[in-house]
Amino acid sequence: MTATTMKRLKKSKEHREAFVASQINVGLPFQIRALRKQRKLNQKQLAELAGMLQPRISAMEQPGGGQVNLETLKRLAAAFDVALLVKFVPFSELVRFSDDFSPDDFAIASFPAEIDQLEQVSRAERPRLQVVANDTSLPLSILRETHPDMHLTQSTGFPVLQAAA
Repeated sequence: MTATTMKRLKKSKEHREAFVASQINVGLPFQIRALRKQRKLNQKQLAELAGMLQPRISAMEQPGGGQVNLETLKRLAAAFDVALLVKFVPFSELVRFSDDFSPDDFAIASFPAEIDQLEQVSRAERPRLQVVANDTSLPLSILRETHPDMHLTQSTGFPVLQAAA
């Protein structure tokens, strides 16, 4: 499908604009509804968590049913306790995302659930982690703070944080 989709996108800028719009108009409502159902919330409960009214949630869950702006998305992300990623990408990345997307696989853990999952991985099962800190990365103080179980080495000419053995 990727080759077919890319061929259609080559036809005109209007085709590309329509493709982007369709991904937003169909994808966002699906994600909102799926996240709400995963969390066993009804529309009224989600509306309360997001500081909105139930009809607004209903409209946003319908493809093309409601205008959604970044502020609304931030409120929904906070209500679901998930991160929100908004970025510009090449068309090939959007096509890949669209082709690979499966409603059956769509699940996003809330932050507490994500932390629980990460904490279940024992230290012995974690792979050795190296974070190279050069002039384009985080300051070493932040790396040390966020990775207290690691130590600093200079083996590559750049400071490297490695998992303690």
